[in-house]
Amino acid sequence: MKLFDDYVRKNDLSRRYITLEIIERSIALSGYRIVTYGESVTIERLVDTLGVRDRTNVTDSYTYSEGGVKAVFIRYGISDNDKFELLAHELGHILYGSAGTSSEQEDAANSFKANVFLHNTSLEEHTPVVIKPRSTAPLTAPKGDRTGANLLKLVVLLAAVVIIIVVIIFLAREPSENPAPLSEDNIGVSSVVVDSDRSSAPTTAEGETPPSERIVWVTQTGEKYHSKTCSYVRYKTNIVSMEEAEAIRMNYEPCSRCRGYKEYE
Repeated sequence: MKLFDDYVRKNDLSRRYITLEIIERSIALSGYRIVTYGESVTIERLVDTLGVRDRTNVTDSYTYSEGGVKAVFIRYGISDNDKFELLAHELGHILYGSAGTSSEQEDAANSFKANVFLHNTSLEEHTPVVIKPRSTAPLTAPKGDRTGANLLKLVVLLAAVVIIIVVIIFLAREPSENPAPLSEDNIGVSSVVVDSDRSSAPTTAEGETPPSERIVWVTQTGEKYHSKTCSYVRYKTNIVSMEEAEAIRMNYEPCSRCRGYKEYE
């Protein structure tokens, strides 16, 4: 009874009906967000993420407060009268200071709900004509109220976890520093050649290996050819080697970064 009396006195409700709107506002000002489950795929995913599926399967309302997330779950499609009764019960949980399900906590929440109905009934019996306001003077919100912010933090945290997992998977698949060229058998490219010893290749008058003898590297999906030390292909595994003249004949163009020649400078 004291829990209810303190609530009425604090919010100046002794001569006013406690309406559904007042109950919802009180829940919001306590830092909780009312979430209607069974209404959308997004909310159902949130239910599964928070691990309260078993709870919502057997009850029409449930107060959740863990890990900085505060929410009152209520089933979609119930009547306004049922919603008023359920949210009055959950507000009792919140004001009691715990969202648990122990016998003591349930008794306190049920007592709070019963007193809400007794309060409204008392006003009906002692007041011949009562205008039930649709809106009331706003309750004073505590400073720094961040209703709904906690759920946003949860979404951001989950997104960060997904990004970290993707990065770990990508790094785990990072190829070795000096991959060997793929063979003709496992890539199906008839023009693959074995990298020859360039120290014995003929050179031009200027001492530079001619294009017909230079070995360049291409990827199976790219349109450029590269020197083997080019950063574009250095750590890739889907590269093949061929003579520069053959690459030009197959319409490959020199890489804009290494021009295909840095290996020979």
